[in-house]
Amino acid sequence: MISQELINELKIIIREDYGVELQPAVVSDIAYTLVGFFESLAKVAYETGIIIPTPENPITDLKQKLRGGDEA
Repeated sequence: MISQELINELKIIIREDYGVELQPAVVSDIAYTLVGFFESLAKVAYETGIIIPTPENPITDLKQKLRGGDEA
């Protein structure tokens, strides 16, 4: 789950950068789409060897880090 704080932050970015005020449900949909996109990019990078996990850079909890929370 993406935190409400991050959704609010995205809403502000969209308003400031694009001059558009969106409904919270639309911003939430955009946020989840972005997270899914970056999860896919990370998976491709990992599977192709572009990103190699190390103890200093583990990617086992990628979803948790991308979503900014403690829940997976």
